[in-house]
Formats: sequence, C-alpha cells, structure tokens
Amino acid sequence: MKKALIAAAVAAFSSTAMAIEPHSYNYVELGWFDRTEELDVGLPNDELEGDGYSLAGSFRAESGVLFQFNYSDGEIDRAWGEDLSGTGVSADYKKYGVLVGAASQATERTSFWGGVGFDREELEVAVSGFGSDTAEVDEIHFGGGVRHSLVDMLELNAGLRAIHFRGEDDNDSDVEVSAGLRFQPVSLVSIGASYSRLLDFETEIVKADVRLQF
Repeated sequence: MKKALIAAAVAAFSSTAMAIEPHSYNYVELGWFDRTEELDVGLPNDELEGDGYSLAGSFRAESGVLFQFNYSDGEIDRAWGEDLSGTGVSADYKKYGVLVGAASQATERTSFWGGVGFDREELEVAVSGFGSDTAEVDEIHFGGGVRHSLVDMLELNAGLRAIHFRGEDDNDSDVEVSAGLRFQPVSLVSIGASYSRLLDFETEIVKADVRLQF
C-alpha cells in the first residue's frame, strides 16, 4: 500500500511538471555533425564533405527572453570527390555565434521560440609547401521553431531561418529548414538527432547531440 501511494505521488508530480513546462530552454549541449555542401565550379563530384563537434548553450529568463550561443569545429575530409587524407591538403572550419530572442510554452506539449542571431564562419585551407589562407563569412539570421512532445519522453521539433551571408567579396541570402527528434529518458538528460538544409546552397547537416538540462 505504501509503495502504491509513493508511486502515485511521483506520477502526479511528473504529470504536473510536464503540464507546466515540458521543454527546457536552459541547457548545455555537446554534439557531432556531418556536413555536405554542393558546389558549382564545373568539376565532377562538386561537393565538400566534412565533420566535427559542436558546443551549444541556452538560457531562458522567467520573462521568456532567450539567450543562446553556439560553437562548432570541424575539418573537410573530401573535396570534389577526392579524399584529402595523405594529399598534403587540409581544410578546417570554425563557426561561432549568438542568438537573442524569446521562448514561450504555448500548450502543455507545445512551445515556440524565435530570435535574431549573428554567426561567423572561418575556413582555413593549407597546402603542404604553399602555406595557408583563411576566409571569413558573417551570417545574420532571423527565424524560429516549434517543439512538440508526442509522448512524455519523445519530442518532435522543426525550425526555419532566413540567413544573409556577408563575405569578403560578395553577399548572398538563403533559407534553412530543419527537423529533429529528441528522446528524454530522464529529466536532466536528453539525446537528439536533427537534419537541416540550406535550400539554395544545397548544404546539408546531419547532427546528433547529448544535452544536459537544468
């Protein structure tokens, strides 16, 4: 009888917590990503392939104001269909940025977020015997997304961003769409997988992450 009462109390508390705010916007995250970018330079297999790791953090104030940061570090493994390992060519890239916006729990299982962000991406290419060169691209973006809990431990999320790119030689714009799933076996930890794509540039990113929520 005592065990049954304890189990009922825990279940009631869990249901109440889920009803109030099931989606945490306060977290730190460690992830791994794989990136493929299509190019149009007149060569066979015009694409760049790379992978790396990412760090991210998010904080939501009681007022709903949202602050987020991101950092990723990776290397290009293949270019134009050629494996770069052992060729004397290396290509590394870093990306870091911030976002300021807002997040709100709309219903018991659905929340929305949105904001304006600034990112900078740095690409460094080194050729053995010829030195290295660096290119930088700034990104100003506006967008948001939705998170919906299908069941208590499984979340479906999606996002949309309009991005303006500013490089050293030219400017351009594109739209990014993303979708993902998040599994939360315990209250403090969740595991996510996502897919995103820049529509015009045909850049695809597949990501997996582990998130510590508080």
